[in-house]
Order: sequence, then C-alpha cells, then structure tokens
Amino acid sequence: MRARYVVPLAAAVALLPVGPAHADTGVTHLTLHEHEVSADHFAAGDGICVDYAGTLVEDRQLDAEAVQHDNGTGLANLTFTVHATFSITPDDPTAGPPYTGSYVEKGAGIVDTAPDQDRAVSYHVVAAATGSDGSTLRFLLRGHVTATPDGTVHAARDELTCIQP
Repeated sequence: MRARYVVPLAAAVALLPVGPAHADTGVTHLTLHEHEVSADHFAAGDGICVDYAGTLVEDRQLDAEAVQHDNGTGLANLTFTVHATFSITPDDPTAGPPYTGSYVEKGAGIVDTAPDQDRAVSYHVVAAATGSDGSTLRFLLRGHVTATPDGTVHAARDELTCIQP
C-alpha cells in the first residue's frame, strides 16, 4: 500500500497548456487511467501487522481527470480515485492466515500548471483486511510526495502502520 501514482499524475498535469487568456474561454480536459499490479516480499518480523514472512500483492486502478479553464490563470482542477485490492500471503501456510482486503483513495485539488511549478500531494488512507480465520487487520498509510514538472520525485515519504483496535 504505497502511493505510486503521484508521478503519473504530476506528469499528466504538466501536459495541460499554459498560456494567456483567450477571448473564447474554452476548457481543456485530460483523463488518465492507470492499472498496476505489484508484489512485495517481506521477511519474518518486517511485515505490517503480521509476524510471518510473506508477500503483499496489490492491484490498483487509478482514474483521474484534470480540467483547466483556458482563462489564463494556469490553474486546473484535479480529481482522482484509486480502487485497490490486496492480499497478504505467508510463505509458510502454517505460520498464519492469509489476508485479503481493499481500499479506496480519493483526492481533489487545484493545481498550478505553470511549467516551473512543483507538484505535491499528501495522503492518508485506511485499509482493512480479513484473514482466512476470520481475524481482521487495519492499516494506516500516510505520506507526502513532491515532484518536479518533468515528473522527477525529489521529496517522498510514506509511513505504513498497523492500527489494530
């Protein structure tokens, strides 16, 4: 559960036109659809909420839209939604139950599309998973990413923690 879409979003917003105000105020729409599946192996004691060694697999679908009113302000409205499912599977089936879960991440904001402006996003996502034995896990992902107009990430931090009741 990591924020992997900030760079594509920053690059997409950088593609919006920047220019002087036009007499005919038009609107520029840019949509972005991304799909990614990732797998991360973790050692015993390094997993979040589980003690066993295993693999975290995430399947994420991003849908984003930027809308810029061609009025010379250089500002665009950005909205996005990430729908994700994930699984945590132990390397040794006797070490503990496998878990499956999902989360939805939504965001909206106003972005300056000037070519020399950095793009930044902060996020806070809660995810829950249910084990094959009926147990539940809850996670909190918080972070912040800043990217340059060309999509280069120059500041990133995220923190994934277990938030069991």
